[in-house]
Amino acid sequence: MKRLLILTVLFLLIAPAALSERLNSWEEVQQAFSRALDRQAKELTLTLSSPLLKEMDADPGRIRLAGARGGYGNFALTWWTNGKVEVTGMEPFGCPFQFVRGEDGMTAAIQEMKLKDVDRFVLLFEPEDFARLQISPVEKHVLQMKSGLYDCGSGYYNEKACWYEYVSCRYWDGTVREVRGEAEALSAMQEIGGLGYDAFALVLDRETYTRLMASDGRRLNDMEAMACIAGGSVSYPDESIIVYGAEKQPVFYPGFAILRAVKAGKEDALPERLQQTLAEARRMVAGISGSPYSMTLQIHDLLCRHIRYEVDESTDEDDSCIGAILRGEANCDGYSDAFFLLCGLKGIPARLVSGKAIQEKNPGEDTFHMWNLVLLDGIWRGVDVTWDDSDENSRIEYAQFNMGLDRMRENYEMIEDFLPHPLLEATALQELPVPEFRVSTSDEVIMALRRTAAEGKKEAVLRMDARLFSEYSSADSPVWKWMDLAGISGNAAHSTEERRVTVSDISLLDPGILVAGADSEEEMIRLLRSASGSREIRVYCSKPLYRLYSGEASPVWKWLDLAGISGSVSHSDAMERITISEIVPLAGDIRTASAETESEIVSVMHGASGSRELKVYCSESLYRIYQWAGDPVWKWMDLAGISGKIGYSDTSRMLRITEIAPLDPGIRVIQADSPGNLISALRNLDRRNVKEIRVYCSESLFQTYEENQQNVWKWLKEAGISEATVQYGTAGKKLLFSEIR
Repeated sequence: MKRLLILTVLFLLIAPAALSERLNSWEEVQQAFSRALDRQAKELTLTLSSPLLKEMDADPGRIRLAGARGGYGNFALTWWTNGKVEVTGMEPFGCPFQFVRGEDGMTAAIQEMKLKDVDRFVLLFEPEDFARLQISPVEKHVLQMKSGLYDCGSGYYNEKACWYEYVSCRYWDGTVREVRGEAEALSAMQEIGGLGYDAFALVLDRETYTRLMASDGRRLNDMEAMACIAGGSVSYPDESIIVYGAEKQPVFYPGFAILRAVKAGKEDALPERLQQTLAEARRMVAGISGSPYSMTLQIHDLLCRHIRYEVDESTDEDDSCIGAILRGEANCDGYSDAFFLLCGLKGIPARLVSGKAIQEKNPGEDTFHMWNLVLLDGIWRGVDVTWDDSDENSRIEYAQFNMGLDRMRENYEMIEDFLPHPLLEATALQELPVPEFRVSTSDEVIMALRRTAAEGKKEAVLRMDARLFSEYSSADSPVWKWMDLAGISGNAAHSTEERRVTVSDISLLDPGILVAGADSEEEMIRLLRSASGSREIRVYCSKPLYRLYSGEASPVWKWLDLAGISGSVSHSDAMERITISEIVPLAGDIRTASAETESEIVSVMHGASGSRELKVYCSESLYRIYQWAGDPVWKWMDLAGISGKIGYSDTSRMLRITEIAPLDPGIRVIQADSPGNLISALRNLDRRNVKEIRVYCSESLFQTYEENQQNVWKWLKEAGISEATVQYGTAGKKLLFSEIR
C-alpha cells in the first residue's frame, strides 16, 4: 500500500511534462501563444525549461512580454517549480499589433497603421525602448506625430509587457519642428506657412513653452498673429508641444494661401472663393507699374479708395483679403491681408504685423490691430492702410506710409524682437504731391518742412499731438521759428478739430539769410563768424543764452567782435531770436580776441603788432588782475613788445588798445624769478644800443631786492654791468636800468 502511494505521487509530479512540450526559449513561448491565438484559445498550459523558469521567477514580465508578442494583452498565470505554467483568462488584443525596435521601427509601424487607416492598434517595444518612452512622454508624442499619428482618444499601456495600445486614432499630414526660444518658434511658423502646410506642431524647450503660455498665452497669441496664423484649431498634447490645425483647417490668411498657389502653379486647386479673389486682385493691379516704392504707394491708394472699414460679426470675410477685395469691406486684418496679397502679385516682399493700438492715439478702437511691413531698397518699412483710409472725408492720408520704428512705437504696442531686420529706424518722409506727417516735436516739424522744400513740394500737412498743437496755437506761436529753421518761407493755416497745420506757398529762404539755433556763447560766436558774407543771420537762442543777451551787460557786441563782424542788432522776445543785419567784416587792422590768463593775453598782444586796434575780452579772473592797483596791463604790453593807448569796458570786461606801436628798439624787457636767473638774463643780453632794461621780478625776487636794495649792485656787477641808473616800481614789481655801461 505504501509503495502504491509513492508511485501515485511520482506520477502526479511528472504528469505535466507529458501534457505539453518543454519550451527552451522565449521565442518558443511566443510561438506557443501565437498558435493559441490562431485557435482563439482562452487557456493554455506551458512547460518551461529550468533556465526559463528561473528567468520567469526573477522577472515574471518575461512571459507577459512573450504573450503580448503572441497577441494577448491580458491573462492570468499559475506556475510550479517543475516548470508547469497554467495560463488562463486569456484576452487577445483584438486589433492589429506589431513588435518594433527603436525609433525607426516605431515610425515605420505607425506609418503602416496610417496607410491602413486603423483606429486602434498595439505597438510592442523592447524593454529599454519602452522605459525611455515612459521617462520622456514628450519624446513619445513627437515620434508619434512625426510618424503621422496626430492623436488618440485614449491610450493604454502595460509596463510588464512593454506595450502601448492606441485607441480612437486620428492621423494627419502635418509637419513637426523642434525649436528653442521664441525667435526660432516664430521663424518656424512663418517658414511652415510659406511651404504650404495647413497643420503643424512645434516642440519647444520647457522654458520657452512656459513663457509663451504665461498670462493666458498672450505672448503666444502675439507670435501667432505675427506669423499670420488665422486661428485654426490649437491643441496642447503635452507640456512642450503646440499643435496647429491638425484637423486640416486652413490656418494661414487667405492672402498667403493664394500666393502659395500662384508660386506653385496650383491656382486651379484653390477653393472657388479664393479663385475669385485672385482674379479680382489681378485686375486691380494690372495697371500698376513703376519702381517698387511707386507701386507700393499706388497699392496703398488703391485700397484706400476701394475699401470701407467694416466690422461685420456675421461673416469672417472682413477679416481677410476676400472681403476687402470682393466686397470692398474689411477690418484691419482684411486691409492688411489685401495689401500683402497685392504687393505679392507685384513681386514686392511684404509681411503682416500685429500688436495693440495705443488708445490715446485711437480712442474707442479695439486694442488688437494689424498692419504691414514692406521691403523697399533692402529695408523693411511700416504701412498701415487702415489708418490712412479716412472714410469720413474720402481723404487719403499718408501718416502711416513708410513708417520707421519710431512712428510704430508711437502708434502700437508690439514685440520688437519679432520684427525683421534691417528695419527703418526713423520714419521716412513721403514722396507725395502733398506730404503729410504726424509730428510730436519741433524737430519733427523742422525735418518735415526741410524735406518738403528739398523735394520741390509747395505744401505740407502737419498732424500734431495735443501738446505740440497747444504750443503752435499759443500767442507766441513758434511756427515762424520752425519755418526759419527749416530754411523756408510760407503761409500757415490750421484746423483745431484735427490738430492739423497746413504750410503752403513753400519756398526756400533768400540764400543771403542764415538761420540757426544756439545754446551757448561759444556756439553763438561760431555762428556769427560763419555769417560773414551773409546779408542777415537769425539766431534762435536757448532760454539761458537769451537771458544773457537781454541782461544789462548784454554781450552781443562782444560776440560780434569775436566773430570778426559788425552789424545792426534787433531781437524778438517772443521767439527768443536775435537778428543781425547789415553784416560787414571788421576792418582788417582791427584785431579781436579773448584771453583767460596773463600768458594768453601777452600772446594775444604780441600777435597784435602791426594792427591799428586790439580788443581783448578777458575772463573774469583775468579782468580782476587787470583792475589791481598795480595795473599789470603795462607789464603785459612790455612783455608783448608793444606800446599803445589803453581803454577798457568794465561791463564787457574788455581791454582796448589803440595807437599800437612796437617798443622803442633801445628798450629791452625781461622776466626774472631769482637772482641767478636775473644775472644770467642780463649777461646774455645784447647791450648794444640799449637805452633801458625793464625787469619784471617774481614776488620772491622783488622781496629780496626790497630787503637790501644794495643787492642790485651785486647782481649788476656779476652780470658785467659796471654803471647804471636804477629805478623801481613796487606796484608792478619792476626794476628799471638806464644809462648802462
